[in-house]
Amino acid sequence: MKRMIGITKIVLARDGIANANGGLVAALCGAVALLHGESASAAMVYSGILNHQVPVSAQGTVVNFVTGTVQNGLASGVPGWDINPYGTSATSVALLAAAGTGIMRNPDAGTNTFRTNLAVGTVVGPSAFFYGNSAAAIGTAVGQWAPNSEGFIGVKFINESTNLTHYGFVALRIGANATDRTIIAFGWETTANTAVTIMPVPAPAAGVVALALGCGGRRRRR
Repeated sequence: MKRMIGITKIVLARDGIANANGGLVAALCGAVALLHGESASAAMVYSGILNHQVPVSAQGTVVNFVTGTVQNGLASGVPGWDINPYGTSATSVALLAAAGTGIMRNPDAGTNTFRTNLAVGTVVGPSAFFYGNSAAAIGTAVGQWAPNSEGFIGVKFINESTNLTHYGFVALRIGANATDRTIIAFGWETTANTAVTIMPVPAPAAGVVALALGCGGRRRRR
């Protein structure tokens, strides 16, 4: 299955919130700023809620952040692809990364491998450690993925249009084991080499993860 997302560019300005497509995403993002008693200045691209089931196969699902393509099959079928979750194991989801792409290690996981589960409030940016290829491993240790849970994968990637590095995240849901995995949504910061902070915005359709926009990544106090 190939999905071309009508990606939403969210622009948060000091005097208000402008959303190229209007609607729920901007309103919810604004709610975060109001809750913090702050106004915001940031620009992100956000996929909207996808709930895309990753097939149990050696190909999985391929994501290109810039074009918004989410497509099942070989990575070679998506020009400029960035990340490719795949595999048939019940204990981990393989995370294939394109050249220049990195999968962030949980900052509390020490030097352990395959600790890719990030919490709300985690900063995804230049100061973090990024694996190349990695995995979403099932377990209870810091940075592992518990069954029947939702979390975030932090990603750095190369924008194929500019050859510059950007930072973003993928919201992922794991079911009873790693063969049940769903890409809930993804988002990325439009300013190159700029960190994004994972923050939740209440949205019932998205469960615990909600609409994790980086709305507060560059908030300014009044």
